[in-house]
Amino acid sequence: GFNTTSGAQVFDSGLIGGGLDGTALGSGALVGNLFVNTNDGHVYEINLATDAETLIAYGGSRGDFVTVDPNGSLLITQSSSIERLTAPRGGNFGTPTPEPSATATMSLGALGLLGLLIRARSAKRLPA
Repeated sequence: GFNTTSGAQVFDSGLIGGGLDGTALGSGALVGNLFVNTNDGHVYEINLATDAETLIAYGGSRGDFVTVDPNGSLLITQSSSIERLTAPRGGNFGTPTPEPSATATMSLGALGLLGLLIRARSAKRLPA
């Protein structure tokens, strides 16, 4: 993880096997923990202070994205199902962290839309 202001590295979990894909931060009683869904069907809880990795679920078909349900549980996608991870009392899950590729795609889309808006606005100013 990197500090977005300074660019300094502030966290390194080390290697997480299985192809890291979806992630979400814990909140409440789970604050300070990162939850990771991997492409080999495993779910890990990583303590951000100690870097301790705990395997909390396995046997999935192919993990992919995660999202937080409005009720505070975590929805974890597999190749043929969506699983729900419910937090213990006093804990829930924060906003999921998007994959780098998703962030890049959204950024490119926003830039493209901005370019189209600028072009459309410029076209209105041209004489007929």
